[in-house]
Amino acid sequence: MCDSLRQQGAHAAHTACVAGLGASLTAADAFHAASSHSSLGDAPEAARWYERALHLRPSFAEARLNLAAVLATLRRPAEAEESYRAALAMRTWPPSVAAAAHNNLGVLLREGGRTSEATAAFAAAVAADPTLATAEANLEDARGDADGFHGLVRRASQAFREASGAEPSSGGGGGGGG
Repeated sequence: MCDSLRQQGAHAAHTACVAGLGASLTAADAFHAASSHSSLGDAPEAARWYERALHLRPSFAEARLNLAAVLATLRRPAEAEESYRAALAMRTWPPSVAAAAHNNLGVLLREGGRTSEATAAFAAAVAADPTLATAEANLEDARGDADGFHGLVRRASQAFREASGAEPSSGGGGGGGG
């Protein structure tokens, strides 16, 4: 019954239904409750339910990967990194999923000032899926590729700011988290 609520997009009703399952709660139920909480924008509850899913089934790779993204959103970088690394090691992911996970790990590492590790993560993302433009841009940025496309854009933006009298920027950019 709970699953039909989730499939209908009734996330609030779904989370209430799952919360009432008690001892019959499965790892899949907890995973779907976490997904519903994410859809509702409640990251702390999403994290709690992903952790519950992992308590019920420690090898639940999808829960581990989604937990990593939620932990990054909650600004819990050490836990997010651990979760990304564990999830990536748990199974062989489809190329697009592996690339996104490596890219997000790279963003997390870059934000923590760990440039060489971030560069390796971005390179793994590009190797997994060369069509992920965000990963390619992040890799160029991490390598300081001044001659690459993003380096040219940074220089053009800086020249425009200087010509228009705008405040200088710190450069960077290349988001891609999430």
